[in-house]
Amino acid sequence: DLVTKFSVQNMSSHSGHIDIEKLEQVNKVYLQRALNDDPDLITEQAMKVLRKHLQSKYQDRNSGDLLDKQHVTDILCWAMKDSRICKITDLTEPEWEFLWKTPSNSQIQELCEKSSVDICKILQDCYNVVCQLQEFQEYSLKKALSVLAKEKGINMKLFMHILRVSLSGLQAGPPVVEMMSILGKEASLRRLKHAEHFINDVQCVDIKS
Repeated sequence: DLVTKFSVQNMSSHSGHIDIEKLEQVNKVYLQRALNDDPDLITEQAMKVLRKHLQSKYQDRNSGDLLDKQHVTDILCWAMKDSRICKITDLTEPEWEFLWKTPSNSQIQELCEKSSVDICKILQDCYNVVCQLQEFQEYSLKKALSVLAKEKGINMKLFMHILRVSLSGLQAGPPVVEMMSILGKEASLRRLKHAEHFINDVQCVDIKS
């Protein structure tokens, strides 16, 4: 039926137009459906795309170390839950760099310069509290960190800012407990300890100089 109705004379000679914004929204819907229907398949496809982009971005690191299958699945579910991304490559943009990369020393250095509190002590206390958590979930993290801030008399807004920069290097982004949850307990502890050690080393240098 289509063949009989087709006519070259009815075709436009103008260039086609693509609505990129609409295309991205359609792709977002596709990703969500694919993730619901076959999470293993979409995770495998995502890992191929991410591996290629992360290799070019972090040439000094083995991209295989960054891409654990379950971790990538968790990231995809988290990213799609609140429509944070439209396509897989969005996860390699600067705002999501914390998913793959420990904050740089310069980012943590800036935190030291702008704070008048004992950041090392705060990070140490936070590390100890997180270590003791049996359930590493958002609700348990939020409760534990709130209790810690109250016990130590730390301003909650300042506390969350210190943790955010120490964990991600970002000044703004997802809620801190959400960030910790998606990074996982080991990575969160490792980053807290990294920031603490760096700040401690910087303070030692300042004292000696």
